Amino acid sequence: MWDGSNFEGKTLLVHTEQGLGDSIQFIRYLPFVKKLGGRVILQCNQARLKLLFTTVSGIDELFIRGENLPNFDL
Repeated sequence: MWDGSNFEGKTLLVHTEQGLGDSIQFIRYLPFVKKLGGRVILQCNQARLKLLFTTVSGIDELFIRGENLPNFDL
């Protein structure tokens, strides 16, 4: 779990778990999260979100649920 603190030198996994609207609404916070430290990887629960989310700054890698994820700390 991540407590919102600086995560310099670590990798944070963020994943969507609700519908399209919730995912789109909350993705806007990732650029602010990225400013707190290390790598940010995002796992989408719907393939159609991947194309849209490639335009969001603050995401280092983007995955669809079911794809192999790299190691992460938080």
